[in-house]
Amino acid sequence: MSVVFDPARLRAARQKTGLSQRAVAARLGRCGAAITQYETGTRMPSAAILISLAELYGVKVEELCSERGRPFRPPTCPRCGHTLKEKK
Repeated sequence: MSVVFDPARLRAARQKTGLSQRAVAARLGRCGAAITQYETGTRMPSAAILISLAELYGVKVEELCSERGRPFRPPTCPRCGHTLKEKK
């Protein structure tokens, strides 16, 4: 299987750090819309941006990717379907 960039993992990594999209954009010198587009999958980040995002979030680039056909899905509540937050 090939490995591909996964927007859901990118969003989950940002949320885990507690950073807003605006804060990430400011640190990378990008506009907020670009971060939104990366996280929704409407725009692919360049390799350099992906590396910068991984460093900012304290993860490996591979953690922002998934195997084709097996996308990352954050855990959800079995009753209501809401995304569950990780306990700290």
